[in-house]
Amino acid sequence: ANKPDGSQAQMQATVTEGQTARVTIELAEPFKITGIIRDAAGTPVAGASVGVFPDYGNGGSGATTDATGHYELTWQKPAWVGSPNLTFNLIARHLERKLAAMQPIEETTKSVDLTLKPAMSVTGRVQDTRGKAVTNVVAYISLHQENSSFTITRQPVHSDEQGRIEADA
Repeated sequence: ANKPDGSQAQMQATVTEGQTARVTIELAEPFKITGIIRDAAGTPVAGASVGVFPDYGNGGSGATTDATGHYELTWQKPAWVGSPNLTFNLIARHLERKLAAMQPIEETTKSVDLTLKPAMSVTGRVQDTRGKAVTNVVAYISLHQENSSFTITRQPVHSDEQGRIEADA
Protein backbone atom coordinates (compact mmCIF):
# COMPACT_ATOMS: atom_id res chain seq x y z
CA ALA A 1 0.00 0.00 0.00
CA ASN A 2 1.19 3.52 -0.77
CA LYS A 3 0.08 6.99 0.25
CA PRO A 4 0.72 10.05 -1.93
CA ASP A 5 3.24 11.35 0.64
CA GLY A 6 5.45 8.33 -0.06
CA SER A 7 4.68 6.19 3.00
CA GLN A 8 4.35 2.50 2.24
CA ALA A 9 3.69 -0.83 3.88
CA GLN A 10 3.60 -4.42 2.78
CA MET A 11 1.97 -7.51 4.26
CA GLN A 12 0.74 -10.93 3.22
CA ALA A 13 -2.81 -12.20 3.64
CA THR A 14 -4.48 -15.48 2.76
CA VAL A 15 -7.79 -15.16 0.96
CA THR A 16 -10.12 -18.15 0.84
CA GLU A 17 -12.69 -18.38 -1.93
CA GLY A 18 -16.17 -17.45 -0.74
CA GLN A 19 -14.95 -15.80 2.44
CA THR A 20 -14.38 -12.16 3.27
CA ALA A 21 -11.04 -11.20 4.71
CA ARG A 22 -10.38 -7.81 6.25
CA VAL A 23 -6.84 -6.51 6.04
CA THR A 24 -5.77 -3.35 7.85
CA ILE A 25 -2.46 -1.74 7.03
CA GLU A 26 -1.12 1.16 9.03
CA LEU A 27 1.23 3.32 7.04
CA ALA A 28 4.13 4.94 8.82
CA GLU A 29 4.86 8.61 8.38
CA PRO A 30 7.60 9.29 5.82
CA PHE A 31 11.01 10.46 7.01
CA LYS A 32 11.74 14.18 6.77
CA ILE A 33 15.15 15.71 6.03
CA THR A 34 16.05 19.40 5.95
CA GLY A 35 19.28 21.26 5.35
CA ILE A 36 21.26 23.89 3.49
CA ILE A 37 23.14 23.35 0.23
CA ARG A 38 26.24 25.53 -0.30
CA ASP A 39 28.99 25.81 -2.89
CA ALA A 40 32.70 25.44 -2.09
CA ALA A 41 32.90 29.14 -1.15
CA GLY A 42 30.18 28.62 1.48
CA THR A 43 27.53 30.53 -0.47
CA PRO A 44 23.99 29.06 -0.33
CA VAL A 45 22.98 27.54 -3.68
CA ALA A 46 19.48 28.34 -4.96
CA GLY A 47 17.84 26.00 -7.47
CA ALA A 48 19.75 22.82 -6.59
CA SER A 49 17.87 19.53 -6.92
CA VAL A 50 17.96 17.38 -3.78
CA GLY A 51 16.68 13.80 -3.50
CA VAL A 52 17.07 10.43 -1.83
CA PHE A 53 18.38 7.63 -4.03
CA PRO A 54 17.63 4.93 -4.82
CA ASP A 55 14.01 6.04 -4.89
CA TYR A 56 12.57 2.98 -6.68
CA GLY A 57 9.93 5.04 -8.44
CA ASN A 58 8.64 6.79 -5.31
CA GLY A 59 7.90 9.86 -7.40
CA GLY A 60 11.36 11.29 -6.93
CA SER A 61 10.68 12.41 -3.34
CA GLY A 62 12.87 15.38 -4.08
CA ALA A 63 13.05 19.10 -3.48
CA THR A 64 14.60 22.22 -4.95
CA THR A 65 16.58 24.61 -2.77
CA ASP A 66 15.21 28.10 -2.19
CA ALA A 67 17.13 31.40 -2.38
CA THR A 68 18.84 30.64 0.95
CA GLY A 69 19.94 27.15 -0.14
CA HIS A 70 17.36 25.54 2.19
CA TYR A 71 15.53 22.34 1.25
CA GLU A 72 12.99 20.10 2.95
CA LEU A 73 11.95 16.71 1.67
CA THR A 74 10.20 13.55 2.76
CA TRP A 75 11.14 10.01 1.80
CA GLN A 76 10.23 6.47 2.68
CA LYS A 77 12.38 3.37 2.56
CA PRO A 78 10.49 0.93 0.33
CA ALA A 79 8.86 -1.90 2.28
CA TRP A 80 10.10 -4.45 -0.25
CA VAL A 81 13.79 -3.53 -0.46
CA GLY A 82 15.54 -6.87 -0.95
CA SER A 83 18.89 -6.02 0.59
CA PRO A 84 18.78 -5.27 4.33
CA ASN A 85 22.12 -3.43 4.02
CA LEU A 86 21.17 -1.21 1.10
CA THR A 87 22.57 2.30 1.48
CA PHE A 88 20.35 5.28 0.75
CA ASN A 89 21.99 8.53 -0.30
CA LEU A 90 21.03 12.17 -0.28
CA ILE A 91 22.16 13.60 -3.62
CA ALA A 92 22.22 17.32 -4.42
CA ARG A 93 22.94 18.62 -7.91
CA HIS A 94 22.99 21.93 -9.71
CA LEU A 95 23.22 21.04 -13.39
CA GLU A 96 23.75 24.56 -14.76
CA ARG A 97 26.72 25.14 -12.44
CA LYS A 98 27.88 21.51 -12.87
CA LEU A 99 28.03 20.91 -9.11
CA ALA A 100 27.05 17.85 -7.07
CA ALA A 101 27.39 16.14 -3.68
CA MET A 102 26.26 12.87 -2.12
CA GLN A 103 26.01 11.62 1.47
CA PRO A 104 24.71 8.30 2.85
CA ILE A 105 21.65 8.65 5.10
CA GLU A 106 19.54 6.49 7.40
CA GLU A 107 15.91 6.58 8.49
CA THR A 108 16.98 8.54 11.57
CA THR A 109 18.73 11.30 9.57
CA LYS A 110 16.89 14.58 10.18
CA SER A 111 19.26 17.26 8.87
CA VAL A 112 22.00 17.24 6.25
CA ASP A 113 23.96 20.25 5.01
CA LEU A 114 25.98 19.56 1.86
CA THR A 115 28.76 21.39 0.05
CA LEU A 116 28.57 21.02 -3.71
CA LYS A 117 31.77 20.35 -5.64
CA PRO A 118 32.50 20.07 -9.37
CA ALA A 119 30.41 17.23 -10.77
CA MET A 120 31.50 14.43 -13.04
CA SER A 121 30.90 14.76 -16.76
CA VAL A 122 30.56 11.66 -18.93
CA THR A 123 31.39 11.84 -22.62
CA GLY A 124 31.89 9.20 -25.24
CA ARG A 125 31.25 8.03 -28.76
CA VAL A 126 29.13 5.05 -29.64
CA GLN A 127 30.13 3.09 -32.73
CA ASP A 128 29.44 -0.29 -34.27
CA THR A 129 32.08 -2.98 -34.85
CA ARG A 130 33.10 -1.30 -38.14
CA GLY A 131 33.69 2.05 -36.42
CA LYS A 132 30.54 3.66 -37.85
CA ALA A 133 28.75 6.11 -35.51
CA VAL A 134 25.55 4.83 -33.88
CA THR A 135 23.13 7.75 -33.82
CA ASN A 136 20.07 6.27 -32.10
CA VAL A 137 21.56 5.62 -28.66
CA VAL A 138 19.74 6.56 -25.45
CA ALA A 139 21.90 6.58 -22.31
CA TYR A 140 21.22 7.22 -18.62
CA ILE A 141 23.60 8.08 -15.78
CA SER A 142 23.49 5.36 -13.12
CA LEU A 143 25.17 4.93 -9.77
CA HIS A 144 26.25 1.39 -8.84
CA GLN A 145 26.79 0.43 -5.20
CA GLU A 146 26.82 -2.87 -3.37
CA ASN A 147 24.41 -5.12 -5.29
CA SER A 148 22.21 -2.39 -6.73
CA SER A 149 22.21 0.39 -9.25
CA PHE A 150 19.88 3.29 -9.87
CA THR A 151 19.61 6.23 -12.21
CA ILE A 152 20.30 9.60 -10.65
CA THR A 153 18.42 11.36 -13.42
CA ARG A 154 15.48 10.26 -15.48
CA GLN A 155 16.58 12.49 -18.35
CA PRO A 156 17.82 10.40 -21.28
CA VAL A 157 20.99 11.38 -23.08
CA HIS A 158 20.75 10.92 -26.86
CA SER A 159 23.71 10.44 -29.15
CA ASP A 160 24.25 13.07 -31.84
CA GLU A 161 24.87 12.52 -35.58
CA GLN A 162 28.50 11.51 -34.83
CA GLY A 163 27.41 9.03 -32.14
CA ARG A 164 28.67 11.29 -29.34
CA ILE A 165 27.04 11.40 -25.93
CA GLU A 166 27.66 13.91 -23.16
CA ALA A 167 26.01 14.01 -19.75
CA ASP A 168 26.67 15.78 -16.50
CA ALA A 169 26.27 13.66 -13.39
